[in-house]
Amino acid sequence: RRFQSLCPFELPGEKERKEIWLKNMPKQLQFSEDIDLDAIARKYDLTGSNIVNIIQYCSLQALNQKSNILTRILLMEGIKREYLKEDRIF
Repeated sequence: RRFQSLCPFELPGEKERKEIWLKNMPKQLQFSEDIDLDAIARKYDLTGSNIVNIIQYCSLQALNQKSNILTRILLMEGIKREYLKEDRIF
């Protein structure tokens, strides 16, 4: 069934984005030490679903590399992919 009406949602703020990153990160995966999550949350206006998509992408890439570390390079690739999906400039 389809929704008949639109429900506007505000983008999460910096604090909420950081919480979404932390709460959705798999326990088996760790952020590399060079990732400043505060800076990521501040710089990139992402929705909750964007963040979940990025984490899923990075998790699969790390697994493919037989690693349990989410590197800065993987994270930036994931963010870039989400921006490109929405025709946003990265």
